[in-house]
Amino acid sequence: MFFEADPERRAAARAEWLADLRRLVARGDYRQADREFERVLGLPEYTLYGAPKNGRPPEQFTDGSLISKVSGSFGGRDDVYPPQPSSLRHLTWSERVLRLSPDDVLLDIGSGTGTAIDFFGMFTEAKKVYGMEIEPDYAAFADRRAADLGLNHVHSLHKDILEEPLPDDVTAVYLFNPLGSTGDNDAVGTVADKLVDMGASRPLKVVVMGPDMASRLEASGAFTLESEKDFSYLIQGRPASSSWKFFTSGRAAGA
Repeated sequence: MFFEADPERRAAARAEWLADLRRLVARGDYRQADREFERVLGLPEYTLYGAPKNGRPPEQFTDGSLISKVSGSFGGRDDVYPPQPSSLRHLTWSERVLRLSPDDVLLDIGSGTGTAIDFFGMFTEAKKVYGMEIEPDYAAFADRRAADLGLNHVHSLHKDILEEPLPDDVTAVYLFNPLGSTGDNDAVGTVADKLVDMGASRPLKVVVMGPDMASRLEASGAFTLESEKDFSYLIQGRPASSSWKFFTSGRAAGA
């Protein structure tokens, strides 16, 4: 599945595994699907699902070497939320709506330890997958893990999206709510402006969870809302939900 020399056999093994993961998600076994994905890929287990963003400790994974140094109160960056890996139920829905082709280059903004970039690198035809992550330990881990798995087209960049431009070759973006605007810094607006500028000039596909970012893209006039889905979960034992939305600009919907 990782190092099989025959590309057809490698693709078939990955497709079979993805089908197994989809079946777990369809049954509602979300954590089992996530744990299976983490186990096989050697990703660290996240320990704080369902915990509020405020009050999380800097050690959020079973791997004690992965320490948050920048986000939230750990580094005084209230505009950067503490990281949480994407769930397979979010990723499998995003994979379906994005329909990444061999011409696509995907960027995951706030890519953490690499769950999403490894997923898209393994289960889609995208020719390149970038992660952009401000936490240095997470970015370094994700880049090493992708290399160890033979995902040579998957790379994690230790960069601040608020300070850096979007890579020129990006055609698709995945955003799992990594930013929060403050009174002093409209982080969501800064990234939304970058997406709108790119989307106004050429086709771009964007999957986003986060009502502030979604509303800005929808109001921009550059993007069209193509699909959306609500996911339910528990936070401190209480029911809550998150809304994921898929946008396109230009002719990206038919790409």
